[in-house]
Amino acid sequence: MRQRVITATIGGSIFVLITIAGGWLLSLLLVVLSAIAYHELLRMAKIPLKSLSSTVGALFLIALLLTSLPASDHISAWIPLSLDTLMVLFIILFLILTVLTKNRLSLAEISLFFIAVFYVGLGFAQFGTIRETEGLTFIFFILLTIWITDSGAYIIGKSRGKTKLWPSISPKKTVEGMLGGLAAALVASLVFQGITGYFAHLGHALFNACWVSLAGQLGDLIESGIKRYYGVKDSGTLLPGHGGILDRFDALIFVCVLFFFKP
Repeated sequence: MRQRVITATIGGSIFVLITIAGGWLLSLLLVVLSAIAYHELLRMAKIPLKSLSSTVGALFLIALLLTSLPASDHISAWIPLSLDTLMVLFIILFLILTVLTKNRLSLAEISLFFIAVFYVGLGFAQFGTIRETEGLTFIFFILLTIWITDSGAYIIGKSRGKTKLWPSISPKKTVEGMLGGLAAALVASLVFQGITGYFAHLGHALFNACWVSLAGQLGDLIESGIKRYYGVKDSGTLLPGHGGILDRFDALIFVCVLFFFKP
C-alpha cells in the first residue's frame, strides 16, 4: 500500500503539472503514454514488437496522434488524414497483411491492433483536446471524479461489498463498491461546484459526475476483461503498486473516448 501511495503521489503530481502546462509538453507526454500502452497490449497478446504488423500498427498510432493532438495543428494541415480515412486505411492494409503473412496474422490480432490504435490512441489524444477546448477546470473535474470514484469504490467495496458485480471479468468488484464510487463522485461534484461554480447549475454538475463516474468504472471493467482474456494480472510493471499505464489510465481512456461524441 505504501508503494502504491508513493507512486500515485509522485506520478499523479507530474501528470497534473504537465497537464497544467499544456502545449507541446502535454502532447509529448500523451505520445509517450500512448506508445507504452500500445506496447503493453502487444506484450499481453505475445505479439513481437518488431513484427511487420506491429510496425504498421505503430505507424497508424503515430499518424492518429500527429493529426489529433492540439499542439500538432500545423502538422494536420499537410497530412490530410481524418479519423475516418485512417480507419479505412487500417482495415485495408491489415486485411492485406493477413494475405502477405499467409494468415499468421489472425483476425483476433487485428482486433487487438485496432483497439491499441483507435481506442487507446484516441483516448489519450482526446485528453489533449479536452484540455484545449474545455479548459483546465473541466479536466480537473474529470480527474477528480475518476479518482474519487476509484477511492469510494475501493473503500465501500472493501467494507460493505457482498454482491459480485461481474465475477467472470473482475472477481473483486462488487455492486456495493460501484454504487459507493458513484455516490462519492456525486458528493465530490457538489463540493467542486460550490468551490468553482463551473457548471451552470447543480443538476449539470451531478449529471456530469454521474456519466464520468460510471464510464470510468466501465473502462476499468473493459481493461479487466482484456487482461482476463490474455491471462495476465497487470498490463505492465512500469508503475510500482499500480501495474502498467493501461492499469492506471483505463478509466480515463474510456471517458475521453466517449467525449469524442460531444456535439
